[in-house]
Amino acid sequence: RCLKVFENGQICLEIQDLEHLFSKCKVIESIFGSLVNILENFLERSVSYADIVHFTYNHRNKKKLIVALWFSVKMMLKIFQDRGFNKAQLLKEILKELDWNLIMNRKMGSLCEMLSMKNNIRLVLEMDD
Repeated sequence: RCLKVFENGQICLEIQDLEHLFSKCKVIESIFGSLVNILENFLERSVSYADIVHFTYNHRNKKKLIVALWFSVKMMLKIFQDRGFNKAQLLKEILKELDWNLIMNRKMGSLCEMLSMKNNIRLVLEMDD
């Protein structure tokens, strides 16, 4: 069973498979929607659940692809490992990691692509406020 606790105190009793864990659970739906939205805006193409879970999306610009993959892995890790269900908090943590990588001059892909991802994340955070 999933056993995630909703905001109203109820417990999710669905069977926890991979799809439920990352996209179907009511606790995660908005977080996964943001993940899809950010990736679609960043890659400028549609991205499905299967593309994200299996990392099968592609882009001509491999530097852009590297940043998109980094973002997907970080988000999925935070959902799975940290049990983070607060979308704003997760996205702010990702922004902090992006800033740290920029300050330390650890460019995944390229500086331009990292800044573009940072702007896409900020847009989603502003839309939610």
